[in-house]
Amino acid sequence: MGRRRDVDARRRSGLMAIVAAGLAVAIYHFGGSSVRGRAFEARALEAAQFSTDPGFPLALVSVPTLLVAASGLGLCALVRGRVADALRVLSAIALANLFGQGLKGVLSHPLASELPHGSGTFPSGHAIAISSIVAGVLLTFPAALSVLAAIPGVVILSMSATHLLHFGWHRGSDVLGGIAIVLCVFGCVYMFGPQAATATRRRPMVLLSRLLRVVAFACGVIGGLPLIIHALDGGGESALGALTLMFVSFATMAVACIMSIRADH
Repeated sequence: MGRRRDVDARRRSGLMAIVAAGLAVAIYHFGGSSVRGRAFEARALEAAQFSTDPGFPLALVSVPTLLVAASGLGLCALVRGRVADALRVLSAIALANLFGQGLKGVLSHPLASELPHGSGTFPSGHAIAISSIVAGVLLTFPAALSVLAAIPGVVILSMSATHLLHFGWHRGSDVLGGIAIVLCVFGCVYMFGPQAATATRRRPMVLLSRLLRVVAFACGVIGGLPLIIHALDGGGESALGALTLMFVSFATMAVACIMSIRADH
C-alpha cells in the first residue's frame, strides 16, 4: 500500500507540473501578448497605489530570509529522519527561485516600464519566494501540522499576491505566473526525486484538500472569471477587484494541489 501511494503521489505530481506549465504559458500570453489582456492589466496598474512599505509578508522577502527558511525546512525533515524529503524540498525551492530569476532575465513585458520601480518583470520573484516556502512547509511538516498550516498558507499567499498588485510592484500576470511556476517545479521534483518514507493515508488531509478545491472553484469559476470578463472593458477598480478574487482562488488551489502530492494524501 505504501508503494502504491508513492506511485499515486508521483502521478499527481506529474499532472500538477503539466497543468501548471500550461497555466504559466497561458498567463504570460494573456498579460504580454493579448491586446485586451494588456489593456486590462494597464487599468489595474493605474488603480494601484504604489508603496515602498508593503508590510507583512512582502517585507520579509529577501535572499537571506529565503535561505534561512529553506534551511529550516531541510533541518526539520532531517530531524524527522526524512533525508529524501529534505533533498526534495531544498531542490524544489532552489530550482523554483533560480528558474524564476532566469525567466526574468529572458522574458520581456510591454508594461514593465509603467511600474514605478521598474522591476515588474515576469514572473514575480516575490511570489515565487513566498509560494516556494509555503509549499515547502506543507510538504515537510508532519501531516497533522501540514493540515493546520494549510489555511494560513492560503492567507499568506493571497495577501502577498494582493499586495504585489495593489502596491504597484507587479502585474497580476506576473504574480499568477510566479505561483504557477512554483507548482510546475515542485511537481517535477516530486515526480522524479527520491522516494519518501512510506506514510499512512491521512483522512483529514484528504478532506481538507478536497474542501480547498471546492472553495477555489467557487472563488475562481463562479466569482472570479465572470468578474474578469466584466472587468475586461471596465475601469481600474473593477480590474483590481477581479484580480484580487482570482488571487484568492489561485492561492487556495495551489495549496490544495501541493497537499495532494504528499505520499500520505
